[in-house]
Amino acid sequence: MRTNLLAAAFAALLSLPALAQVDVKISFPWLAPPPLVVVEPGIQVVPDYPEEVFFVDGWYWVRRDGRWFHAHDYRAGWSYVAAPPPALIRLPPGRYKHWKAERAAYKQEMKAEKREMKEMRRVEAPPARGGDRVITAPPARDEGRRVEAPPGRGGGGGKGKKK
Repeated sequence: MRTNLLAAAFAALLSLPALAQVDVKISFPWLAPPPLVVVEPGIQVVPDYPEEVFFVDGWYWVRRDGRWFHAHDYRAGWSYVAAPPPALIRLPPGRYKHWKAERAAYKQEMKAEKREMKEMRRVEAPPARGGDRVITAPPARDEGRRVEAPPGRGGGGGKGKKK
């Protein structure tokens, strides 16, 4: 009976997943915490660096060889993570390498300006198919003013050719 109990306990221990966490050696050249730039709500990235280093919810995140690693401190304590935050998974690999924050801000401004212009054109434009639409000619340059013919040219009161 005791042997069966020990065998069952041993089998149960073997079936449990390993709970040990393996530290991975990842190092960066920064002596102080790196600068961070917001690229999406809740996601920051280290700008102008050859590798994507993210900061999300108090963790630094790095994607290497298709695997995600995280650490609370960028200097040490990196470990493999099988399921990173969904927001990081959605980011295309390499998009934020050598990230230029100024360029990104400029692009955002240009997109916003383009949207504004498109909206203005949409509001000002006449309906696309308006069968009852009335098209009028632009106003004449002298509309509303009385214009007289120059003297001596067919006004009727001048001296003309005699027949």
